[in-house]
Amino acid sequence: MYNLIEFINKITKNKYHYLKLSDVSFNKSSNKLSLVLLYPDEVGVISEMDRIELMALINQYIDMDLEFEVRFVKSFYDDEYLKTLINNFNASEFPALCALVKTADLTTVEDAEITKINLKCLKGYISKEQLAKYNERLTNFLNNEFFHKFEVEILELDERLNSSLLENKKQEAIENSMSNVLPQKFVKVEIIEQIIGDDSSTTPLCVSSVILPETKISVVGTVKYLLEKEFIKKQKVMDSKEERYAKVKKNYYAFSLENNGKELNCVYFPNQLTEQKIKKLQDGMEVVLTGDVEAFNDKLSFKVKHITKVKILEKRKNSIKFKSVPKNYKVVFPEDYEVISQSNLFDDVEEPNDYLKNNTIVVFDLETTGLNHEDCQIVEIGAVKIENGKITKKFSTFVDPEAEIPLDATRIHGITDAMVMGAPKVDVALADFYKFCEGSTIVAYNIDFDYKFINYYGRKSGLNFNHPQKDALFMARQYIKGLKNYKLKTVTESMGILLNNAHRAYFDAAATAKVFIKLSENLK
Repeated sequence: MYNLIEFINKITKNKYHYLKLSDVSFNKSSNKLSLVLLYPDEVGVISEMDRIELMALINQYIDMDLEFEVRFVKSFYDDEYLKTLINNFNASEFPALCALVKTADLTTVEDAEITKINLKCLKGYISKEQLAKYNERLTNFLNNEFFHKFEVEILELDERLNSSLLENKKQEAIENSMSNVLPQKFVKVEIIEQIIGDDSSTTPLCVSSVILPETKISVVGTVKYLLEKEFIKKQKVMDSKEERYAKVKKNYYAFSLENNGKELNCVYFPNQLTEQKIKKLQDGMEVVLTGDVEAFNDKLSFKVKHITKVKILEKRKNSIKFKSVPKNYKVVFPEDYEVISQSNLFDDVEEPNDYLKNNTIVVFDLETTGLNHEDCQIVEIGAVKIENGKITKKFSTFVDPEAEIPLDATRIHGITDAMVMGAPKVDVALADFYKFCEGSTIVAYNIDFDYKFINYYGRKSGLNFNHPQKDALFMARQYIKGLKNYKLKTVTESMGILLNNAHRAYFDAAATAKVFIKLSENLK
């Protein structure tokens, strides 16, 4: 689509040289393509004749049987509008920088060809590499939004975080006082076993105290969502006469450290001396981790160097009063799962194994407005129930996020603001889903992502999603070898399972359930 303007100007001999394609989105459900064309302020108004001609040219370029709409938007800017746009960009793309980048005192210097934007960022909280990445992404974003060419310069201020973090701490203190729970910073522990390294602290920090990058700190909590993963590293070939590098696969471990409802993403990269020791680490284990807190992909990540198995001696009592399972569904009512296929009298009917006979499974999937569960919202919940080895029920609903769905998210799952209009709010939808999960083990494909959302919003609504869990992605990596990758589509194709409407919650959940049933023959 981004050759569209070139196509139009080639046919019209550069008549519409001033146009710029700003955005393209496609709604699968309505088979509708939406385009946004920018034109500069000095052009004035695009005439009705020009609009008709442009629509005809666009239709000729698309040459497909689908409906499309075109919005013509005049492009201009002022400093206040820039501040608003940059703040929205930060909140959407770089939420970790919202408290660090100062837009209030933004200044611009404009010459004939370029507009220079000066931004200020607090020094010492983010790496040079992350700042360079942010600068590049912001510059590209602004250049796509306007006809002006922008150059962004970020000046680092040598001062400490103050107002925003103080306000956050003030709010935490208010919430704690209302729940009669005193803030907790250090936690007393009893050392059980040194797993890796030798640095341990008997009074480590609790997870909620980790709010900024920092080196050489100890944090305590419970291991959750432990996964062994792979990454490709370029390594110099030592026996080569000329300097060359080979790609080498390396393993690392990713997990969350949870304490009092707060979580911290952690990674550990083993070496030859520790690759066997790290296998002692288990989900549910209480540990003290020592290492460095870094800003990675605009979020805090804990790079682990030492691991100590401990017993937490001071456990804060849970201040949330969890609700019991609702007696009845209120808005979202499960339906029977229907299988439409031609039966064959000679087909073998496989007897489910003991695991499937003895466990009820709910396989679920979410679509969201973004990746961070604390800043983003759920827009769709899809799930199926497995009983005695068969899929018996389905659960599907849109969720009103009470916020605009970003275009980047819509491009992935196809869900628009219009589609969620009138849908239940997240607390109502989750209450019905909570009932659907009663007495079940919950399963998802990369459950770490989906569970963080239902746990975060569930706790806000007094719903305790403390069900046993299985990760279908982890099982696929464990029991299916030799795939080029382990995306759901790749795994389903390798197993002969049809995946329709990928990235829509119900269809992904149904496909994941079929994968889980086949892989569950390895479970006891």
